[in-house]
Amino acid sequence: ERLALALRDRGDATCFSFYATKTITSGDGGAVRAVVERVDERRMGYLRALFGELGFRGLDREARCLLVYSLLIGDHFIATGHGKLAREKVLRACRELLRTRAGT
Repeated sequence: ERLALALRDRGDATCFSFYATKTITSGDGGAVRAVVERVDERRMGYLRALFGELGFRGLDREARCLLVYSLLIGDHFIATGHGKLAREKVLRACRELLRTRAGT
């Protein structure tokens, strides 16, 4: 069975293939990067708008957007347990924490 992953690293798209006989070429690297950047910008724009409606501005808004987006695209890679806490309960706490301003 073939497993291929596309990972972003500082704006570049890197492809890894775990298929024994597959050769990877980099001819479409620029096209992949452009699509990934557009998708990322659209999603971050959506998050910026949402956090903006909640009253977050500047660095505070941008940091929250990055944390949410990182959690959304990376959650399935995190295999850690949470002791006696259910994963969904921890994720709800994360969402609440990101919506709450410091000191409130």
